[in-house]
Amino acid sequence: MDQKRAQLPTEVQLESIAEVIRLALDEAICWRMVHIGLVPGNLSRSYCWERDASRPLRHRQHYLKITQLQLRFFFEAGVMNLEFLCIPEGERRKGIGKRIVQCLFAIVQELGYHQILLHSVKASEPFWLSFGFLPVSSTSEIYPKRMVCNL
Repeated sequence: MDQKRAQLPTEVQLESIAEVIRLALDEAICWRMVHIGLVPGNLSRSYCWERDASRPLRHRQHYLKITQLQLRFFFEAGVMNLEFLCIPEGERRKGIGKRIVQCLFAIVQELGYHQILLHSVKASEPFWLSFGFLPVSSTSEIYPKRMVCNL
């Protein structure tokens, strides 16, 4: 079966992800490209969505107070890596993450990607399992746990 080559997202698609987050939070969301990977056979682009674009994306505690999303598209391999999704504690369980992930699935499939990878913390593993993600290693109890969803 011939698999079409995955494409990079267009500005319209990137903006549609921002719009989903905007509507969920009723707040301005910015997106920007944060990395271009130029290794042959592993070309990629990373994009970041966040409330406050004046601060770099960090995993430190004080940065977890704003909603952030970072994706890397490995278009030659047809794989998208969900590098970072943070919904602050007070905004969880309101369907924000679900709407973001549903939007991502639609766009990623439209672009021809066949796999999404991520690392899950223990508390969010049930969330990812509900979208069809499975641990890469079924015996690993180490977190963050590498998970995959084949589309």
